[in-house]
Amino acid sequence: LPVKEIGFFGKLSNIDKVEKINVHKLITIVGASVFYEAQSLVEVNFDKDTVLEEIGNYAFEDCAKLEKINLPSTIKSLGEGVFDGCSLLTYNEYEGAKYIGSTEKPYMLMMKGSDTATSCKVHEDCQVIYASAFENNKNLVSITFESDNDLYSIGDMSCIACGRGRVRNN
Repeated sequence: LPVKEIGFFGKLSNIDKVEKINVHKLITIVGASVFYEAQSLVEVNFDKDTVLEEIGNYAFEDCAKLEKINLPSTIKSLGEGVFDGCSLLTYNEYEGAKYIGSTEKPYMLMMKGSDTATSCKVHEDCQVIYASAFENNKNLVSITFESDNDLYSIGDMSCIACGRGRVRNN
């Protein structure tokens, strides 16, 4: 039987020396904390035609050297703290929000909304809004989604401590 999930029992042993990871196309879930504190990890790639749907809580947390991850468009769920502590990771910006994605869909995952904006227009290619994306933005009063948006999930507490507002679907 093919392996479909990576590491639901925490951090992989000896992961600290790995610089590049290629995730096989049949993997559907990257589990919680599996690459946590992979100190040498710089790049993560997913096979063409991958079926990956979920990345678990804290999967890449504190991978301080992680610069590049080319996420597949099949992603539907992103756990909490997945990229916390990945300060070298490159983001794509749209309407003041920070996204990560792939070459084809650079705005797939909204990681962080503006801390000061009063409104946010979610990119039409956005599939997941990260947990706490708008955390502590007390000015936010409006979030707008495009009518043909590909959104699958909005993370827990995405708007914790946000201003009073409304959500519109254009």
